This record gives sequence, C-alpha cells and structure tokens, in this order.
Amino acid sequence: MECIKIWFEKASEEALAYFTAIAILIVAVLAELTGYSNFSALLVWLTSLFMIYGLLSFLAPKIVTLWNSLLGKLSFAIITFLGTTFCLSLAEQGINYSLEVASTPFVYTQSIVALLISPLVVLIGISMLMVVLLISALPMFFFGGVKLSIKGLLTAAFKEDGSKPQEIGFLRLIALLTFITLCVTLLGKSKDYGEFVADITRWYAFNFETEMHTYCKVPEGVRVAYITSDIIITATNDEQGYSFKVTTCEKMFAQ
Repeated sequence: MECIKIWFEKASEEALAYFTAIAILIVAVLAELTGYSNFSALLVWLTSLFMIYGLLSFLAPKIVTLWNSLLGKLSFAIITFLGTTFCLSLAEQGINYSLEVASTPFVYTQSIVALLISPLVVLIGISMLMVVLLISALPMFFFGGVKLSIKGLLTAAFKEDGSKPQEIGFLRLIALLTFITLCVTLLGKSKDYGEFVADITRWYAFNFETEMHTYCKVPEGVRVAYITSDIIITATNDEQGYSFKVTTCEKMFAQ
C-alpha cells in the first residue's frame, strides 16, 4: 500500500489518467464476461474519456506555449478566419439545400446555421490534426528508438530523476488512436445532426426572415421574403411542413 501511495504522489496527471483508464477497461472486460454488456459499454466510453484527458494533459502545455508565441497567435488567427469563412459558406449551401430556394434573403439564418455547424467543422479540423500528428511528429517523439517493456509501462509515471521514460509514449499513441476513433464515431452520426440543423433552418427562416404583410399579391397565410423588388420567395407551413418557393411579385398597386 505504501508503494501505491508513493506512486500516486509522484505520478503525473497524464500518467494517472492513463492508468485509471486501464483499470476501468479491465473492469469493463470483466463486466462483459459476466453478462453486464450495457454496463461494460458505459465503462468503455469512460475509458476513452480518461485516455483523451491524459493526452490533453500532455498537449495542453505545448498548446499554451504555442499560443504565447507570435507565430502561434498568427496561426490561430488564420485558422479562425478560414474556419469562420468555411462555416459561413457551408451554411449558405445548407440553407439552399434545406429550403430549396436561393439563400440570398436569409442573412441571419445563415449566421445561425453557421453557428450550429461549427462543432462539426471543429471536429473535422481536430480529426485532421490528430491524423497528421499520428503519421508524422508524435510517433517519432513517442518512441525515439527506445524499446518498450512491461516494467517501462508500469513505471511510466516517473523516474527517480523526475524525467518521464519514453515508454509512456505507447500510452500516448493509444490515447491518440482513441481520440481519432471518437472523432470518426461522432462524425458518423453527423447525418442525424444535419437533419436537426435543417429543421432549425426551416423554422428560423419561416418565422424570423419572412414577412406576413407585403405589397405583393399572395394568398392569406403566405409569408414573403425578397430576392429583389420583383422576385420573391413565398413560405407556407401546413401539415406537410415548411415549403419555400420562388415566384414573381404581382404588386397590389400599379406603378
């Protein structure tokens, strides 16, 4: 018990996260073998979260160091600009797909949709970054020609001189693969989220970016958005859902 106490006192946050994940995974395997499949599935997700937490504990100081540098701030600014532009462009296409009309009149809807799809864009960006790290810098940093051993894994939390042995790199590699797998799993469910965003798009465009009263002759209950003074989009909501159509404006008053 004393050895375990000393280990916990000297172990890093990263190492504790990895070994907690390993302990939970062992419990998950035992739960699966004893017939508690639902419980084991929850434990597997918990294992993944601890592995990712350990990886983030390792990466966070390096990200902060990069952020504090001029090059880092410039890089983050460029990434933010490109990400925002991509979100707005994707939102414009999403409006066109969801409403089946031109997205021109729906400026505020575009902002809402861009905000809703931004998590997907961030997730894609993180996935690409993790893959790049996996195939380039991190494997070389992790291993560096050092042979792995059981003893090295079990003592990966610390050395007497306070340095970290590179055996812990194997756990970082597993955490990185776990992170990528989680991102791919979440992206695989993006279709359902896309349908949710499409429903929000139709609802917001109909209720907040179309007008009830107009100078164009339209049936009662039909709302209107303007592409130009002569070309409009009519919007209706009935049992079949929201419907948007492009038509010409027949003005009430002849000019």
